[in-house]
Amino acid sequence: MKSLKRLLSLLLVIAVVILPVTKVNAVSETIKLGDAPMTPSYIGDFAFHIKKMSNGEYLYCTNYHASTAKNVDAKLVGKMDKGITYILQNGYPNHKLIDGGTKDYYITQIAVWWYLDDTTGSNNLTSSFKSQTGSMINRIKSLVVGAKAAKDVETSIDIAKADTTMTLNGDYYETNAITPVTSNLSKYTVQISGVDKAEIVNTNGVVQDTFNAKEAFKIRVKASDLNSLNNTIKIFVKGTGIEYQAYEYNPVEKDSKKMQNVARLVKVNKNVNSINTATIKSYKVSIAKIDAESRKYIAGAVISIKDSNGKEVRRFTTDENLYIITDLPNGTYSVNEEVAPNGYIKNDKSTTFTLDDNHQSYQIEIENYKEVIVPDTATATPIIFIILGITILGLGVVFVKKHA
Repeated sequence: MKSLKRLLSLLLVIAVVILPVTKVNAVSETIKLGDAPMTPSYIGDFAFHIKKMSNGEYLYCTNYHASTAKNVDAKLVGKMDKGITYILQNGYPNHKLIDGGTKDYYITQIAVWWYLDDTTGSNNLTSSFKSQTGSMINRIKSLVVGAKAAKDVETSIDIAKADTTMTLNGDYYETNAITPVTSNLSKYTVQISGVDKAEIVNTNGVVQDTFNAKEAFKIRVKASDLNSLNNTIKIFVKGTGIEYQAYEYNPVEKDSKKMQNVARLVKVNKNVNSINTATIKSYKVSIAKIDAESRKYIAGAVISIKDSNGKEVRRFTTDENLYIITDLPNGTYSVNEEVAPNGYIKNDKSTTFTLDDNHQSYQIEIENYKEVIVPDTATATPIIFIILGITILGLGVVFVKKHA
């Protein structure tokens, strides 16, 4: 049972992390309409009722010729097209058009009727009204033109096709700059997992995890912090966009009269995400300076490493441990002993190795034999003869005494 619970928990976590999630503000199935006061006649003698919910939220009529609904319930019909959404999003009260009040409501409502006339064949407005001129008419026409050209807004973020190759740059393995492909986002957040001590940075190398929509990020990790030769970093980006959607509501009929349907703008918060991975193929070169006979580590040797062009890329002095290198880029290298340890003969053999995707690890041993101390014969020979002479003389004295 415990194992099953753990499995279900894991699946839930995976679903939350991997699957895109959309959070939509709840759209009410029923709304309550409030009073409907009249507008002034700003253009000609044309005036109409201002539609609101009982909480003061503005609504817009979709059929001028039906009866005005007041103080009744209205039931959800469904989504309206992107043109109506555009007008409500760019009209009043979201934007100030002229006075930030009744005139702006007037402009927005007439734009709704005008758009419906042009796209559905309705006849909310007369041709003589549409032939009027002036600043308010120009504002109305501008909204209608924008509505006809409106496109569906889709919030999205994508790094699936991003180049996440990690290459060695100094002490770090790092990606190139990654810029997510985004739509309708002002910013996004990056999360990573899989490799301890990996970092999210901006293009200047400053650690951060939240970026503007068009801003790039990098993933990096110190070569010395990698615990294995093959490493995978999971990259998870996410963001929240604000979308708008117009919905149509139908008021409950009163006295068998057909009531004006109303349009309502609803703001939608949409959470989106995308994932990718970055793979690091790191290298590990171990160099051991050892006694050729005892096989023990030797301290004090000076070792150099040169690339294929003969440029020295590393020089170090050995101690009684392995010397480990993890930050060399692909290439061919040679290892040479420059100075032998004290008391040992210099090893002049050069060892060559190549690092590439198929050759990631090397263990190199450089052996040294101890120096052999040869006696100085020029000094040693007279001393031997002196010792030998004294010995013979002593033996002769002993012999004489015995026969005296």
